[in-house]
Amino acid sequence: FSNKLQADKIIEYAKAQLTSNIVDKEAWIKPILILIEYDLTDQSNPIFISLNRDLHLEHILPKKYKNFKEWDHITDEIKNKWLHSIANLTLLSDKTSNTTAFPLSQKVLNDFYQKTFNQQWNEEALHNRYLWMLNKLDQLLALDSFSEEQMTSTQMDNHNS
Repeated sequence: FSNKLQADKIIEYAKAQLTSNIVDKEAWIKPILILIEYDLTDQSNPIFISLNRDLHLEHILPKKYKNFKEWDHITDEIKNKWLHSIANLTLLSDKTSNTTAFPLSQKVLNDFYQKTFNQQWNEEALHNRYLWMLNKLDQLLALDSFSEEQMTSTQMDNHNS
């Protein structure tokens, strides 16, 4: 099995996909975010996350950010680099609710609805979340560490949406 992974460069392909700046349409993104959510869940009170149509991706920086004055600090360059990346995505369990069973998603929602980030959801915050998520996935999936190049989001700099 290990030889097959190496021969087909599966791990390298997975790393390249995870570091892409366009992951929000990928079929694997919800399961990856669920994996992170499970890891953050209190093990004494486990939850089951159903992968159904009620579970959806939410962009923290909205796709139509230019329609809101709160997002005036976001440039087209920042949008092109981060809007569809893993750093800007979270899971919601219901399209009509401001609450979720997911700890990571709930923190993002609380910050948004309470306006506590006050323009703190910027490129630095996106980059920090990106690095945090890659490190978390590296731990959970035993990917033998992302390269320095991948961690500095070089691939993302080369792709624009």
